[in-house]
Order: sequence, then structure tokens, then C-alpha cells
Amino acid sequence: MTQGIGVRYNEQGVRLLSVIRSEKSLKITGLAAGPPEETLEFFLKSKITIPGNTSITIGLKPGDFISSSMMCKEEMTGKEMEDHLRWEIEKKIISDPSDYAFDFFITDTTGYVFAGRKDIIEEETSLFSDKRSSLAHIFTDVETVALYNGSEGAGEVGMDTVMLISVEAEGISSLVIDRGALVALESFPIQEEDLRFVLPGLDREGLNHINTATIQRLAGYIEQTVKRLTSYGDYKDKPTLKRFVLSGGGAYCGNLAKVVSKMTGIPVTISNPLKPRLTEVPESQAELVRMSAAFTSCFGLALRALED
Repeated sequence: MTQGIGVRYNEQGVRLLSVIRSEKSLKITGLAAGPPEETLEFFLKSKITIPGNTSITIGLKPGDFISSSMMCKEEMTGKEMEDHLRWEIEKKIISDPSDYAFDFFITDTTGYVFAGRKDIIEEETSLFSDKRSSLAHIFTDVETVALYNGSEGAGEVGMDTVMLISVEAEGISSLVIDRGALVALESFPIQEEDLRFVLPGLDREGLNHINTATIQRLAGYIEQTVKRLTSYGDYKDKPTLKRFVLSGGGAYCGNLAKVVSKMTGIPVTISNPLKPRLTEVPESQAELVRMSAAFTSCFGLALRALED
């Protein structure tokens, strides 16, 4: 039996989700959210049981990384695609590219590259730098990939055309999935002071005081990302969105889902990565379970931890 933990962290709040995989099952066994306590490792160990050599994946949030993509061309090899993607993303980097760590992947239709600042990655992983730590395996992953993995693991992708959207204090991440295939993605930071001290640790009282103007601005950001991603590419048969799946702490900002649905004319559902796997989540975590969409990316990060 192995355990993986996914963590979203900033100085205002921590969210984590633990998953245990045995031969026959995959179960979510713990959730936690709140302001950091002393060190991140102390916070984890005070919230959930962590056996030795547990793997942990920490999410790189909007603003921690940049990405670029291009349509695949039949005449290009994988190495040529990677070289071109690196050239594309280096045009977005205003400092020395050697300050960044790069990751590439290529689907049947599109190539993607992510670049995260090494100092940010080192800062995140150093939260567990104590040599006495039993948490030996620390990884990082970008929020867009974690969002995809979490939504797919929850059975929310399907075979129609869906847009996955995560709304957080740090920014918005979104992906278009067409019949199971990733078509387009992006992640960008936002500046909403009302969210900064509320969303990271899931402050329910603070969420109840998010005002209408903030919700309208969030809906506007979502409308913009919809327009950008659905106009993606140079092929004629662009995908027509059938539904949205909304996740992140921002999913609980007032009536955001209804505002987005009315604005776009497309049905919106709230992500729920926990529903099929609640058997081992303690009753004491019932309030967090009711905010399950805030843990979709954490679920994806935990799944990544299991893979590694």
C-alpha cells in the first residue's frame, strides 16, 4: 500500500489531500486546509497520518510558471518539436533562461512546454528540507496538469467537449478537452485582494463576504479564457464547448457558477473529486468535503505523487 499527498501552499494558506493506493482500490484518506502552522511539514503531520517515505507533490500555481504550445506538424520529429517549443517559450522569458526548469509533452495534436523558475521550485521543496524528515520524495507539478489529472481521476472529463476551469487567489487555470484529447490550456495570475486571504486556506466566513463586483470580475476572467482557448489553432473544425467543470476555492465565491453559465450560455457543474472515494474520510472533515471542488488540483497532485 502506497500513499501520495498533493499540496497547494502559499504564505496565507495550505490545502492538502492524501490518497492511498492498494492492490484493488484508490482511496482519499485525508483533507486539510487552513493557515500554515510553523512549518509546512508540521502542518501536514498535525493533520494526517504520514507513513515513512510518503511521496508529496507541491503545486506550482499561476504566476509560478509560464507555458507555451504549438500545433503538431507531421514533418517534425519529437526533438524538433521540443526545440521549437523551447524557442517559443524563451521568447516569453525576460530573464536568463538558465534560471528556469523546462518540461515538455506532446499529444497527437499539440506540443506543450512549461517553464518554472528554479528559485521558486527550490523554495517550495525546501519546505521539507530537514534532513531528519521521513518525507523523502518531494516533487512539483504545474496546476494545469494537476487540474487535468484531478478531473480525469474524478471521471469529469468524458468524451464530449469540456472546459476545466480552476479559480484560485493566485490566478485562473483552464483546459479544453475534446473527446478525451487535450486541445488547449493556459494559466494566468489575477489581482483580487478580496481573495488573497480567503481562498488559500478556505476561510468559509471570508468567502461569504466576497462581494458581487469581485464575482463579476472573476466571471469576466473566465469569459476571456473561454474566448482565447476556443479560438485556438488554425484548423477549421474548432471544438464547440458543451459544458464547464468549475473547481478551485473560487468555485465557492457566491453564485459564480450561475453567473458564468448565464454569461456564456453553457452549463456549469462544480467539480467533485471526493464523491466516489469518501469511505475513509473522517466525519471531522465533513465541512471540507462540502467544498470538494477546492481539492481537485490537490487530488491531481496526489495522483502524480503516486506515479513517482
